Amino acid sequence: MNKYLLLINISLIIWFKPALAIEIETVAPTENSITMALHISPTTKEAFFPIIYQFEQQTGIKVEIIKYTEDFEFEKYMTRWLTEGIDSPDVLYGQASMRFKTIVKAGYVHPITHLWKKNNWQKDFPKVLSEWISHQNEMYGLPYLRAPWGIYYQKSLLKDFGPVPQYWPEFISYCQKLIDAGIAPFSSTLKQPWLATAWFEYLVLRNYEMGFFYQIAKGEISYHDTRIQNIFNQWQALIKQGFFTSDYAKVRWEESLPFFYRKKFAFILMSQRLSSNLLSSSLIDDIEFMSFPKTKNKPVYESVPSLLFFISKHSKKKQLAEQFIEFVAQAKIQSQIAKTFHLIPANINSELGEDKYAQAGFTIIANAEQVSPFFDRATLPAFEKVAVKAFAQFLQDGDVEQLTNTLEEHRVEVFSKNTIK
Repeated sequence: MNKYLLLINISLIIWFKPALAIEIETVAPTENSITMALHISPTTKEAFFPIIYQFEQQTGIKVEIIKYTEDFEFEKYMTRWLTEGIDSPDVLYGQASMRFKTIVKAGYVHPITHLWKKNNWQKDFPKVLSEWISHQNEMYGLPYLRAPWGIYYQKSLLKDFGPVPQYWPEFISYCQKLIDAGIAPFSSTLKQPWLATAWFEYLVLRNYEMGFFYQIAKGEISYHDTRIQNIFNQWQALIKQGFFTSDYAKVRWEESLPFFYRKKFAFILMSQRLSSNLLSSSLIDDIEFMSFPKTKNKPVYESVPSLLFFISKHSKKKQLAEQFIEFVAQAKIQSQIAKTFHLIPANINSELGEDKYAQAGFTIIANAEQVSPFFDRATLPAFEKVAVKAFAQFLQDGDVEQLTNTLEEHRVEVFSKNTIK
């Protein structure tokens, strides 16, 4: 078999084998047990099974994982479990900021303020993370991972083009050299439209202040505003320049990875969660991770979404679930989880992994003036559903007028009924 076809097959098997069996067999929960839902990835079991085993041995509480879910399934199951209260796990993973606060405000999450006070967690977690999981002076979740966004690239592909520039104007010129050589800098996808949102977010963060980003996320700024139009025009220029190939628009980013390995395109703009997909030493040796190119003489703002655990209001075993939350809050436990995922632990007392991806991600966070939770988590879910698809379509057609009208229409519709506090 051709080595590249073999690589494709292996990559797809690694990703889709667990995804095809999202429902997993479990024994019936006992009185001294809790149920959980976890985010699925190639290394989820490797990261969490040892942690769960330690918890079971230490407490005698059995943990049953009843569901692995992907991001695109998140809302569907949140509705079933939390809104309708059907088969709700005791402990669920979540995504911090407005996406999480929406279900908090609806009354679906068990408050754990008493755990925060008891364990003095305010000193163990960055202030911004505690703000993203709080509402009206109550705490509702426990952060466990941070995943900064950045750009992945292959040294072997770019060795003839010189070092990748760290500043935006030079980076654009560098990408033009790649285009001239027949290499597309980036790919785009309609399958997972939230990926396109990162381009809008980073162009905002590199041109303006974090406060302006949040004004946009809260629906306070018209999309006809000259500053947003400036972002759209910059983005359109990149599309016209040939920055993005549409060859993989109909596949998920995981499915396009083999083509990245085959050097069909040069860069991937992605959160650091991609690192857990790099399962061979040769790929890890060749693929680097860097911050999105900066603007000279401006503060650096980064997108650093975080994952958390929380307890369903429907849980009948809240005290047992709270013991799991306290267990996962420990610095040493978060170190174990983060090292497996090549990510950054949320607990600031945790040890950082020695691998280059963890080190690069930590540097991105450390050098940032402020961090955002990622646009689709910072805005209202009702707006995000429309916005991410509009951004993804814009990568295909570059139609500024259509993008502006779509976003402005839905901004007025959604935020006239709701506000973000």
